[in-house]
Amino acid sequence: MAAALLSPILEQLTRIVAQEVQEEVNLVVGVKKQVDKLKSNLLAMHSVLEDADRKQVKDEAVRDWVDKLKDVCYDMDDVLDEWSSAILRWKMGDAEENTHSQQKIRCSFLGFPCFCFNQVVRRRDIALKIKEVCEKLDEIAKEKAMYGFELYRATDELQRITSTSLVDESIVSGRDDEREAVVSKLLGESRQEAWDVYAISLVGLGGIGKTTLAQLAFNDAEVTAHFEKKIWVCVSDPFDEVRIAKAILEDLEGRAQNSVELKSLLQGVSQSIKGKRFLLVPR
Repeated sequence: MAAALLSPILEQLTRIVAQEVQEEVNLVVGVKKQVDKLKSNLLAMHSVLEDADRKQVKDEAVRDWVDKLKDVCYDMDDVLDEWSSAILRWKMGDAEENTHSQQKIRCSFLGFPCFCFNQVVRRRDIALKIKEVCEKLDEIAKEKAMYGFELYRATDELQRITSTSLVDESIVSGRDDEREAVVSKLLGESRQEAWDVYAISLVGLGGIGKTTLAQLAFNDAEVTAHFEKKIWVCVSDPFDEVRIAKAILEDLEGRAQNSVELKSLLQGVSQSIKGKRFLLVPR
């Protein structure tokens, strides 16, 4: 169903925008108007998709409209993955700059002039893609009125599904190759220099099994033996640094945390992982 595509995209779009505000960064500039319009159009179409899914069974024109919407959703998912990865690269680069500030002279952004230039090009590319997707979605939204869809209640605040690291491997099949690839990457890259931080992103549309794959890798025997600390944490929507830091520290220390001060929580996390090889899976 097309509705199954829209909900994760709306959730991801909301999370990314909230994260940029929380981190006080603006990696993709000049797209606020397009993002607001995207959210408005997505919510409007989400409210009629139940009727559209029912009508497309007998109406070829409606089926074509739904297919066009799905195509734009796939494009939007790719752009959001790029945007999310750009934020992650910025955060990792910023952390690396702080770690090595006494060892290397870096440029004003992340490290090297060519890297700075590449970042600018990448951000501009993301902005152009967002604009293009917004224009396509705008056309599809205008066509919506032609079909007289019944309006269903649109959910302005999408409920994020929580998850744990537990998985029943007996009911999972056909993921061995993917698990081995992720495990190999985890074990290989984490053997590099101790101060290096590596990130592995599992991307794709909602419902294809990203969480299950992460659970399989997280519980792999080799991974468990390799990492001294493993943390699985659900990221809230909207993004809440204090709640996430508290959840990470509680997982590390195995006890409840009463502090609500971010600095204190982060100091606790730092002490718990200091000198240790650790794996953090945010979901």
